[in-house]
Amino acid sequence: MPNFIDGLRVYKPNEKAPDFVKANLSIDCKALVEYMRKNHTDGKMKVDIKLGKTGNLYAELNTWKKPENDFDISKAVATDRGTQHLEQDYPPMPEEEPIDVRKVLF
Repeated sequence: MPNFIDGLRVYKPNEKAPDFVKANLSIDCKALVEYMRKNHTDGKMKVDIKLGKTGNLYAELNTWKKPENDFDISKAVATDRGTQHLEQDYPPMPEEEPIDVRKVLF
Protein backbone atom coordinates (compact mmCIF):
# COMPACT_ATOMS: atom_id res chain seq x y z
CA MET A 1 0.00 0.00 0.00
CA PRO A 2 1.46 3.38 -0.94
CA ASN A 3 2.73 5.65 1.80
CA PHE A 4 1.36 8.92 0.42
CA ILE A 5 3.11 12.08 1.57
CA ASP A 6 0.85 14.49 3.42
CA GLY A 7 1.07 18.00 2.02
CA LEU A 8 2.60 17.03 -1.33
CA ARG A 9 0.54 16.48 -4.46
CA VAL A 10 1.93 15.69 -7.91
CA TYR A 11 0.17 16.53 -11.17
CA LYS A 12 0.91 15.97 -14.84
CA PRO A 13 2.04 19.17 -16.54
CA ASN A 14 -0.34 21.29 -18.60
CA GLU A 15 -0.53 20.30 -22.30
CA LYS A 16 1.01 23.66 -23.20
CA ALA A 17 3.97 23.19 -20.87
CA PRO A 18 7.41 22.71 -22.50
CA ASP A 19 8.82 19.17 -22.80
CA PHE A 20 11.32 19.71 -20.00
CA VAL A 21 8.52 20.17 -17.44
CA LYS A 22 7.81 16.64 -16.15
CA ALA A 23 5.46 17.31 -13.22
CA ASN A 24 3.78 20.04 -11.19
CA LEU A 25 3.89 19.95 -7.40
CA SER A 26 1.38 21.43 -5.00
CA ILE A 27 2.77 21.85 -1.49
CA ASP A 28 0.84 22.44 1.72
CA CYS A 29 3.80 23.66 3.76
CA LYS A 30 2.28 23.10 7.20
CA ALA A 31 1.15 19.53 6.43
CA LEU A 32 4.41 18.65 4.65
CA VAL A 33 6.61 19.96 7.49
CA GLU A 34 4.59 17.94 10.01
CA TYR A 35 4.89 14.83 7.83
CA MET A 36 8.64 15.34 7.44
CA ARG A 37 9.10 15.70 11.22
CA LYS A 38 7.40 12.34 11.73
CA ASN A 39 8.99 10.41 8.82
CA HIS A 40 12.54 11.67 8.28
CA THR A 41 15.69 9.61 8.81
CA ASP A 42 18.64 11.68 9.98
CA GLY A 43 17.01 14.81 8.59
CA LYS A 44 16.43 13.31 5.12
CA MET A 45 13.55 11.74 3.20
CA LYS A 46 13.57 9.93 -0.12
CA VAL A 47 10.48 10.41 -2.26
CA ASP A 48 9.48 8.45 -5.36
CA ILE A 49 7.21 10.04 -7.97
CA LYS A 50 5.09 7.20 -9.36
CA LEU A 51 2.44 6.65 -11.99
CA GLY A 52 -0.74 5.16 -10.54
CA LYS A 53 -3.00 2.59 -12.22
CA THR A 54 -5.41 5.38 -13.14
CA GLY A 55 -2.63 7.30 -14.92
CA ASN A 56 -2.25 9.94 -12.22
CA LEU A 57 1.09 10.82 -10.64
CA TYR A 58 1.66 10.59 -6.90
CA ALA A 59 4.49 11.00 -4.39
CA GLU A 60 5.38 8.08 -2.12
CA LEU A 61 7.85 7.89 0.75
CA ASN A 62 10.75 5.59 -0.18
CA THR A 63 11.36 3.41 2.88
CA TRP A 64 13.85 0.94 1.33
CA LYS A 65 16.87 0.21 3.51
CA LYS A 66 19.99 -1.73 2.63
CA PRO A 67 19.86 -5.18 4.29
CA GLU A 68 22.40 -5.61 7.08
CA ASN A 69 23.72 -8.91 5.69
CA ASP A 70 24.17 -7.51 2.20
CA PHE A 71 26.30 -9.18 -0.46
CA ASP A 72 30.04 -8.84 0.27
CA ILE A 73 31.85 -8.21 -3.03
CA SER A 74 35.20 -9.19 -1.47
CA LYS A 75 33.86 -12.78 -1.18
CA ALA A 76 32.73 -13.05 -4.80
CA VAL A 77 34.24 -14.83 -7.77
CA ALA A 78 33.38 -14.32 -11.42
CA THR A 79 32.23 -17.38 -13.36
CA ASP A 80 30.86 -17.98 -16.84
CA ARG A 81 27.35 -17.77 -15.30
CA GLY A 82 27.93 -14.48 -13.47
CA THR A 83 29.14 -13.77 -9.97
CA GLN A 84 28.70 -16.30 -7.20
CA HIS A 85 29.06 -15.73 -3.49
CA LEU A 86 31.66 -17.95 -1.83
CA GLU A 87 30.64 -19.41 1.51
CA GLN A 88 34.23 -20.19 2.47
CA ASP A 89 37.70 -18.92 1.78
CA TYR A 90 39.94 -21.17 -0.25
CA PRO A 91 43.66 -21.63 0.54
CA PRO A 92 46.05 -19.55 -1.59
CA MET A 93 47.26 -21.01 -4.86
CA PRO A 94 50.77 -22.56 -4.71
CA GLU A 95 53.49 -20.36 -6.14
CA GLU A 96 54.78 -21.37 -9.54
CA GLU A 97 58.07 -20.77 -11.26
CA PRO A 98 58.01 -17.57 -13.32
CA ILE A 99 57.72 -18.20 -17.06
CA ASP A 100 60.44 -16.80 -19.27
CA VAL A 101 58.39 -15.32 -22.11
CA ARG A 102 61.44 -15.19 -24.40
CA LYS A 103 61.71 -18.98 -24.32
CA VAL A 104 58.02 -19.45 -25.08
CA LEU A 105 57.69 -16.88 -27.86
CA PHE A 106 61.07 -17.12 -29.62
